[in-house]
Amino acid sequence: MPVRLHHRRATPRRALVLVAAVLALSGCGRGERYTEIIDVEPAVDAALVTAPPADSKARNEAMLGTFRTFGDLQVMTYVGDFDQAIAFQHHQIMQQFGGSTTGGTGRGCSMFAVRTGRDAGLVGRNYDQEDSQVLAGWFYPRDGYASVALLPLRELGYTPQEPFDPDLPQHRRSLLYAPVMAIEGMNEMGVTVTLASLGRREVTPDPGKPSRFLIHLVREILDRAGSVHEAVAIAEGYNVFDNGQDIISHHIFLADPRSGSAVLEWRGGVMHMVKDPGPLQVVTNSPLFEVPLEQRRRACDRYDTLCDDLADRDAPPTWQEAMDALADARQNHRRYEIDGRRLDVSTQWSAVFVPERGEVMLALRGDYRRVYRLPLRRAGAAAAPVTSGES
Repeated sequence: MPVRLHHRRATPRRALVLVAAVLALSGCGRGERYTEIIDVEPAVDAALVTAPPADSKARNEAMLGTFRTFGDLQVMTYVGDFDQAIAFQHHQIMQQFGGSTTGGTGRGCSMFAVRTGRDAGLVGRNYDQEDSQVLAGWFYPRDGYASVALLPLRELGYTPQEPFDPDLPQHRRSLLYAPVMAIEGMNEMGVTVTLASLGRREVTPDPGKPSRFLIHLVREILDRAGSVHEAVAIAEGYNVFDNGQDIISHHIFLADPRSGSAVLEWRGGVMHMVKDPGPLQVVTNSPLFEVPLEQRRRACDRYDTLCDDLADRDAPPTWQEAMDALADARQNHRRYEIDGRRLDVSTQWSAVFVPERGEVMLALRGDYRRVYRLPLRRAGAAAAPVTSGES
């Protein structure tokens, strides 16, 4: 695998207490981060993307043939009609995985979108949950946008006690569920979608709209939305649910480098949009709709940390500085109790989405020395960046 070394960086620290906290959480100082960048390319040729086998068995075997392991990261490429996969697998997925996305979208997650220039920006995301292996997938839908997305393998039933084994064919075959199970990603138009748990809320279904399972909505946004506005329009067309037909337990964070960012949040039984107030929008697990900024900061220490790191800067952050902010907000064996169940939560990954470069920079389980670079390629053009812009 190609490995590129970066020069060590020295970033001024705000206070000695913060230094100690960051060192305790990350296991390395800021100057020791990002010393190994691992380039992970999708293993797929243009013929498979542009003309996937019509026979489902042959198509599945072709996709399984792209599976690889890079260190702690599993990767695979997916092609075909994902709308058909949603329609066909909806009831099976709901039954097999309990119809619940609470585990998959994490507890204590932290997200932000920050503009770095005209039609340019970064999105950062900490996925915080119980320990899980990670799958990164490239998705090439028929008549849709290419995307790269992430899935905790705990959502497929794998745990530290019974882990995913890449040498077992039946384990690899379970990865075919990924198109309808990925919880976040970025498409070739730079549209990023992520989720965070928010607490159980009842919704009032519109009888004139079909229902859409939350994770399936993520897939549809990645496949179909060319902007935040289009993503919002897609969501508005459904009765969105997760932990029950009339229940929603998350808010949705959307961003693109041209439109900025927005959060979709449910209150009073209906969906509301919270648009970014300026060049920075921060999201954690506290409500945002009609909540003043200072109240948001008091409600969540991670929200406050990200605001401190990213607001009122003299210059837009680099991806490394965005990752530094995620490291500052990282959780390490924090205990939660949800519905009578005790959870030991840590940051499973920190991801920085860089739309204008068509890249996702990914650090796993607080190891900020090693970062995986996931380039997104257009369907049928394996070497092309996903968006125009300076490199």
